[in-house]
Amino acid sequence: MEGWKNVASGCLVPLAVLSYLGAVLAFFVLGFSVEGIERTSLWLGVGTASLIAARFIRRKARESESLTSLSLSENQTPFGISSSRLKANSISDKQEIPVGFTERERKALQAVQEDVQKALAQPDFVNVLDTASLTTTVLANPRLQRIAFAVRPTTPQQYAKGVVLEAFTYFRFVVTLLPIALVSKYVSSDVAGAAFKESLSSAKLSIREAKRYRINTHNRLKRDTRPPILYLRSFSSEYANNPDGNDFRTVEEKLDDYYGAYGPMIAIGQPNEKVPLLGPLRLYFDSSNELLWQAGVLYLMSAAQLVIISAGIAPGLLWELGVARQKVNPERLHVSLHEWSGLSDNIRVEHYSRFKKYADVLLGFPLPPYDGVSDFLLFDSSWKPTLAKSSIN
Repeated sequence: MEGWKNVASGCLVPLAVLSYLGAVLAFFVLGFSVEGIERTSLWLGVGTASLIAARFIRRKARESESLTSLSLSENQTPFGISSSRLKANSISDKQEIPVGFTERERKALQAVQEDVQKALAQPDFVNVLDTASLTTTVLANPRLQRIAFAVRPTTPQQYAKGVVLEAFTYFRFVVTLLPIALVSKYVSSDVAGAAFKESLSSAKLSIREAKRYRINTHNRLKRDTRPPILYLRSFSSEYANNPDGNDFRTVEEKLDDYYGAYGPMIAIGQPNEKVPLLGPLRLYFDSSNELLWQAGVLYLMSAAQLVIISAGIAPGLLWELGVARQKVNPERLHVSLHEWSGLSDNIRVEHYSRFKKYADVLLGFPLPPYDGVSDFLLFDSSWKPTLAKSSIN
């Protein structure tokens, strides 16, 4: 049965290519039956379909190449800093909450502090994971094998659906070029251009949706031996988009596009989502077992070459920040401010001030005031914080 699945998955790409060639042949046949601008439009469709097919085949070829083993090193990170594993300066006592908090905020922060203090030690969270590790999945990186049970495999049916949806989207886009070209001589160039941009935007969004069905975390981690990069964020920030209308990538996709060159970027997925989002590879833990989720986060923190935490005041994020302060080496911790990149200056300053109020207590030292342009908080070996502007865009 497993062999049949592999054969079926391997046939999807040739079938998709054949469908493209069939569409191109149809345009050729139609091109000889009409004249004038209609023929020009159809030849345009032929060229577009050919380019799309070539791009699709080239991308699949790239995906089949073996990944090169890389690790973060000096002058390779977006800040040109080293990610050496130095001994962390942990804090053992719960920090006193200063004035400036409302009663509700004080209670919420106290609850987070208590949870941080109760975080499992390494032998304990390893035992929790070993109890749940009932899987036959074998990952390339032995340090990730303990959480292999959290990898959700992509079924052949799911992958096939993504291929079909993407192929149909390309075909639909090519077909819509014909009426746009036909009416372009009767309307202004602005109207025709707007129609083309709308069609292109719709196609891009549909392709993004189709690609979600073809995400294969299982295959990626089966052949990637590099240490992972852990990305922790609030689920509500997963759809944070670039304000640039020509770029549909979310914030975490941009981070994944950069850091993916140094290691597989991993995030915790929402247990109830049927199809993963684009960006970091998702691992899934039972939502009814909070202890298992916390053990997974703690283990990934210990195994990751870099831990990136998105700035925010959600209780889960604050717990992760407090735990990272105790268990992660400072130069391996980056706090991302990218989620606020599309907001106005005043709103960014307001968000940072709210985050800083909580982070100052959990970290045990004050963060610097926001400079209005930085998108990361970094720490040196003594936990001295510094705002930095990265090359990620």
